Amino acid sequence: MEDYSLLFSITIKHNYFTDGNIPGLIIEPDPVTKKTLSSLHFVFRQTISGINIFYDTNYYPSKDYALYEGKKLTFSLIISDHDFKNYTQLPLTGNSIFCFSNINKSKGKLKSPLNLTVKDFPDKEDLYQLKPSLFTIPINKGMKAADIKMIDVFEKNIPPASISGKEISYAAADGFCYENQKKDTIGLYVNSFIFKSKPFAVIEIFLFEKRFNSAVNVFEKGKNVGKNYAITFDSRSARWRYYIVNKSDVKVDNLSIKSTKNKIMFVKKESISAVENPVFVLVSKSAIKMQQYSNTTLDLILTNNKGSNVLTNIQIPSVKTFKTENKTNFIDTYIYI
Repeated sequence: MEDYSLLFSITIKHNYFTDGNIPGLIIEPDPVTKKTLSSLHFVFRQTISGINIFYDTNYYPSKDYALYEGKKLTFSLIISDHDFKNYTQLPLTGNSIFCFSNINKSKGKLKSPLNLTVKDFPDKEDLYQLKPSLFTIPINKGMKAADIKMIDVFEKNIPPASISGKEISYAAADGFCYENQKKDTIGLYVNSFIFKSKPFAVIEIFLFEKRFNSAVNVFEKGKNVGKNYAITFDSRSARWRYYIVNKSDVKVDNLSIKSTKNKIMFVKKESISAVENPVFVLVSKSAIKMQQYSNTTLDLILTNNKGSNVLTNIQIPSVKTFKTENKTNFIDTYIYI
């Protein structure tokens, strides 16, 4: 009977969410890693916040023997939440993806602590720039070169560099996919890894932190592979901006927003001229850290020559409205009175 023990885990958290777990998180081993996991008697399991990799204790006398295999495991990180980039502080650019690793490649050793990021949060140093490269695709039996269509990560068709009877060559970006005539995506290459679609990030785990000394039949002292790796994303900060639209017949001479918690201060901006309804604009003085559920309560105070009227617990701006204007982040909401 097979018995398994934890080899290592990867936990991915985000401080935007109350429980830290990112909805729609998908982590998949690439095709080579799938075969490696099977051949090494490892088991892959995805959790709500990451993955666990187990090893067969009947096959390996100890965890050290499993690590002695000296393999690299590669995973794709896919995030299906369309608002992820709105509420996440990221240095990501159009021609790059993240590449998280347990090895500091510039120094050739384990990162410390066991974060898979260079700093506390993903940073530009964790980015992998997609570079031009030359690659070939074998033309299998029954397949013609004309059946292959190459598409780069920006969905632009790429003409072949050369065609022979056995293969077709392309000079294209390092991130690309190619299709057959049935429009089935065959594969995506990123940094020599093959994926079915462009991933948000690639995760590399190297398993060779201890060396086996055959002369004395023991493992030499050294850092073991971490049991619990972590990637933590940081939430953005943005100024809250309210557009107050007066659709009523009641005249409003002045208005303000009062924060009953956290003491958020708002300043009144120049009103927007409108043909039908006056629009007032109020903006928070400083940027506010985005959260899944805000514990802030805001009241809108309307004033005219007859007195004041208070609208309690007005709507908090949504991350779906995130935008950047003149290098300042905003999230907006409209309130109709």
